[in-house]
Amino acid sequence: DHFENSIDFYDNMISLCPTCHRRIHLAEKEDRKHMIEHFYNLRKDKYKAHGIEITLEELLSFYDI
Repeated sequence: DHFENSIDFYDNMISLCPTCHRRIHLAEKEDRKHMIEHFYNLRKDKYKAHGIEITLEELLSFYDI
């Protein structure tokens, strides 16, 4: 609901093992922040190509960081 276009596009999907999936939601904030920053930096140009304007800070706020 935060964006005109969905962020659930093919280029934004990541396959994670169960352990990493839990980490991204339940680990200590610094660990989650590191993972999210890494994935954001890999995909930030793709967000723009799909018409999505999002900053790293906005994305981190969705994960309560």
